[in-house]
Amino acid sequence: MRKLTLLGFLCEYVKSLSENNTLNIHKMTSEIYSGNYRLKEPLFLYCYYNDKSDILLKYISEDDKQEFQAISVNIKKNTPLPTDYMKVLNSYKCRIGMKENDEHIKALMIDKIIKLKETKHISNYRIYTELGINAGNFNDFVKNRNLTKLSLNKSREVYNYLQNL
Repeated sequence: MRKLTLLGFLCEYVKSLSENNTLNIHKMTSEIYSGNYRLKEPLFLYCYYNDKSDILLKYISEDDKQEFQAISVNIKKNTPLPTDYMKVLNSYKCRIGMKENDEHIKALMIDKIIKLKETKHISNYRIYTELGINAGNFNDFVKNRNLTKLSLNKSREVYNYLQNL
């Protein structure tokens, strides 16, 4: 799986916030002025980092042009951005840190799963057949502690299943 870049995150984020599910800058600026205010900061950052500032400047108001210029200067000088822009960048930081967090949770969960499995005398076969999990993936997850073989949701499902027996 490829590593998520800031530009990739901003593309995905802006598109998801757009009512038209688009990356068309003209359509998105129209949305901002028709009430989709949450789109403004991610769009400005998207245009800055995607070298589409010239296109954005054609469609925004004079006040927004000044704001965009100030943001551009702050980014170039590496000075703090206003809170709403920092929220977007913090969302990116959280998103790229999610995988490590999920792996840590699964590492803690696997010990509990193994302990519950042993105390309740439940076989791997029963678990993966009743929960519809791929047998090879489940066995590799439990026996070899290969955390990549089950998602966090499946790990939770297994844990909840064993707890409720």
